[in-house]
Amino acid sequence: MFKGVYADGTANATVISAQEYYKASYNISEAYIYSASFVKLREIKLAYNFNKTLIKKIGLQEATISAVGRNLFFLYKDAPNIDPETAFNTGNAQGLESLSLPTTRTIGFNLNFKF
Repeated sequence: MFKGVYADGTANATVISAQEYYKASYNISEAYIYSASFVKLREIKLAYNFNKTLIKKIGLQEATISAVGRNLFFLYKDAPNIDPETAFNTGNAQGLESLSLPTTRTIGFNLNFKF
């Protein structure tokens, strides 16, 4: 329920859903409804294990170097210019996209050594 008054001056007593509020305030209707279906490249990791005979010479049992990327791109999504994974999970306004932040794309490198 939102604060306000009716035309006759009495206090507002009408409960409305978030969908009704945004439709009345921003004229949102079916033209702006999108499927939340998506396929995303969530994570990819490329690793190289060094030759054990070479790394034993420097006192290691194993050595691995890898490159890791998370949230790199979408293979498919219906909703334009938004990340459906974050936009449609906003608590009481579930299914509504409003100023939600996208997931962070990260790229990194790992070095693993076993002594």
